[in-house]
Amino acid sequence: MIKGKKFGAKRIAQWGVLGLLFFLSFFSPSKSWAVGNIHLGLIEINPGLQTKIAHYQLIDEDAPDLGGDWITTYSPGIKVEWPVRQHTIKCDWLLNFPHYHKNSERDYTGDSFSTHGNFVFGQGGRQVTLGLGHTQIVSDEPADILDSRRKRRENKLSSQLGVNFNNNLRLDLSYDLNTYRYEGNNLDDLDDLDENQLGTVINVRVQPKTEAFISARNYQNNYKKGSARDSSKWTVGPGIRWDATAKLSGQISGGFSWRDYEKGETISTWVVTVDLTHQASDLTKLSFGIDKGERDHSFYDENGIECFNNYAFHRVRLSFDHQLTYKVKALSGFTYEYDNYHGILRKDHIYSWRLGLKYQIQEWLFTELGFEQRHRNCTGDEIYLDTVYTNNIYSLSLGLAL
Repeated sequence: MIKGKKFGAKRIAQWGVLGLLFFLSFFSPSKSWAVGNIHLGLIEINPGLQTKIAHYQLIDEDAPDLGGDWITTYSPGIKVEWPVRQHTIKCDWLLNFPHYHKNSERDYTGDSFSTHGNFVFGQGGRQVTLGLGHTQIVSDEPADILDSRRKRRENKLSSQLGVNFNNNLRLDLSYDLNTYRYEGNNLDDLDDLDENQLGTVINVRVQPKTEAFISARNYQNNYKKGSARDSSKWTVGPGIRWDATAKLSGQISGGFSWRDYEKGETISTWVVTVDLTHQASDLTKLSFGIDKGERDHSFYDENGIECFNNYAFHRVRLSFDHQLTYKVKALSGFTYEYDNYHGILRKDHIYSWRLGLKYQIQEWLFTELGFEQRHRNCTGDEIYLDTVYTNNIYSLSLGLAL
């Protein structure tokens, strides 16, 4: 794929894996041992493997020579589900091995390991549910060929307690502890972060197909270095979800937030979100969404002092999926976002659209062809023009479904 390069051992291995998967697509194992259908008593085991070849073509005004690269990613994984009476324990392990053909110095190994237990106590309308989970993720962000790549290690502990008082009233409580650690140059550890989240949601069924809710959540962000960035944030807001018909469902939610920084600033923001899903038929699904509000952000002034402010954002989301044949599905989507920053001279226009075809070769084997374009245009102060780019992504995936 890259001119002037010899067909080495890595390239042979890559195409060997693709060839093996295509071979398996025509010689399916017996049903009792089919991939994704292995049982040991009540335990269900779903092993899988996905190979993805993608070409990232970056057009960056600040780095015109960066160009593009072919990236091959191997992702073996396994899912385990163990039902115990009303309870369920699930484990999900996934490894990622990206290989950059032209910029091999960017190669890294990523992984995601998660374990979650869901425990149900009680019968009928009165029940208590307890969820406990842990997820560890090692990633090299962002997933393209930008220069600002940094390896990040995340650990997330989660707990949820739900109480159903009757069929019409439910209370949910949650506590999450998230840690983020960066690896790279000496400045990366400035972003090392511990985040505590405590939340509650009250759900009330007001009609057979309509449910109202109000949520409240508190975030405590503590950076390992730079206490001026430490903050406490509260978010409170109502919402409503409904099934208008058998084919149309939606949700409207809103929220008001205020964040107190250690430096003394208090930033207030708000957001309103609308989501609509129309299942036109068994073959066609249309989703539409709008997000409008404000977010908080930090920036450095002309004296190099970090300041905190907010910016207004407006976003529209649209996706359309259609089952062309029994085994072939067409996927498409479009997103547009407009950001207007306060306190600095900057406005952003962000576009993203995608097209794809997914072919379910067998029940356990699929292949997918896709194209995605991401474009960001920034106007205003020249110091922010390095965020202007266009990224074209061509991809081919083949995998054993997990």
